[in-house]
Amino acid sequence: LQKITNLITRTLDLAQITQTIADSIQTELGYIGGIIYFYDKEKKILRPSAITRTPLTQSAIKLMPKSPFEYVINDADNNLNAQAVKSGTMKMSNKFSDFVHPPLPKILIDEMQKLLGMKTVVAVPIFVENETIGLINFGLNKNQGEVTDQELQMMRSLADQMGIVVRNVRLYEAVKSYSGKLEEANEYLKELDQTKSEFISIASHQLRSPMTGIKGYLSMLIDGDFGALDDKKKGIMRQMLDNSERLIRLINIFLNVSRIEAGRLHLDKRETQISDVIRSVITEMSNQAKAKKLDLYFDEPKEKIPPFIADFDKLRDVILNFVDNAIKYTPSGKVWVEAGIEPRPKQLAVNNNNDDNKGFKIQDSGSKIPDSGIAVRVHDTGMGLDPEDAKKLFDKFSRVKGIAQINPDGSGLGLYIAKKLSEAHGGGVWVESKGKGKGSSFCLWVPISS
Repeated sequence: LQKITNLITRTLDLAQITQTIADSIQTELGYIGGIIYFYDKEKKILRPSAITRTPLTQSAIKLMPKSPFEYVINDADNNLNAQAVKSGTMKMSNKFSDFVHPPLPKILIDEMQKLLGMKTVVAVPIFVENETIGLINFGLNKNQGEVTDQELQMMRSLADQMGIVVRNVRLYEAVKSYSGKLEEANEYLKELDQTKSEFISIASHQLRSPMTGIKGYLSMLIDGDFGALDDKKKGIMRQMLDNSERLIRLINIFLNVSRIEAGRLHLDKRETQISDVIRSVITEMSNQAKAKKLDLYFDEPKEKIPPFIADFDKLRDVILNFVDNAIKYTPSGKVWVEAGIEPRPKQLAVNNNNDDNKGFKIQDSGSKIPDSGIAVRVHDTGMGLDPEDAKKLFDKFSRVKGIAQINPDGSGLGLYIAKKLSEAHGGGVWVESKGKGKGSSFCLWVPISS
């Protein structure tokens, strides 16, 4: 049986395995031969699938008026093969005709049995998960009384092997079918995702232009370019200006996400002074900080930070997101920004082949990974973070538990974008906090040669 098992485990071709088992009845077990049938439950017929191939069996087959595979056994025939399938029990007889008549004529079967020298025939059902799916006829050259229990057990074991093969092939075909369907579904989802990204990109572009115009006119109204306004009207205009800036930031988030997901993020690199980036953010967010009575300032370094090559607007988006979040989640106290030259932080491992960096090519000035870079830290005296929350904070759509009660308008995309924009520069982002209620520090690091 082990030899037969080795033979049939080399392939998942059911026809090939079935024929191998049929041939092994003679070559490995030493019997005259055998026939393997599979049961069609819907049509209620037994259909021959494989017959032992030897010169003797081929001579017997030539006596038949048509191919042996054209002779099917119906449930209603009520021969021993039909009974074995319906009852799920082994059947044995010294007459081959008891198994295959009808459909084969009894005279023809007797002539074939004489030619083969067959004295006993055994029908052993094949099971898959307690369901009879076929049977094997074993042709023996010994009388019924000479067939031992060990031989009958061997026949059952071979039928069980056949059942295992059928089950494995069915599972393989099912997995193959489902895999094909999953691939089709995956391609369809990719197309939908691309369509969604293109729509968001187009819609965001169309929204940003008029919103920029609205913001400009509101600024001019507040500055009195169209005539003086009283304090009440100025207050309303400032609220409108703040909301328009918030909407523009949201539009920029959608634009950045669509570019990142499509692998089309472009860095407009030029000489950049990080202090100018930070001051620009402080200026934009000052009104928002004043509204919450928070101190917002840039704690400028004593030594001037040298300019470096980077995308001014993309780095501004990262720092703006950090400051915006710090103001939102700090009920009282202050928010301040620090910057300086630092070596690459240990928590930032360089991996240019990361699948998450889709569409990015992290560049440096040479083959050596830059060890020195610019670090920007946005500190606050706000709600702080648990270590577990900090681990997943930069994932897409990730929000700290309970944060929606404080800020229900967050998209859960800002920090994800910040991470991607920093990685596109060859750097990274991380967060530091001593725990709940102890404030947080959101950090950005980019290599000077980015």
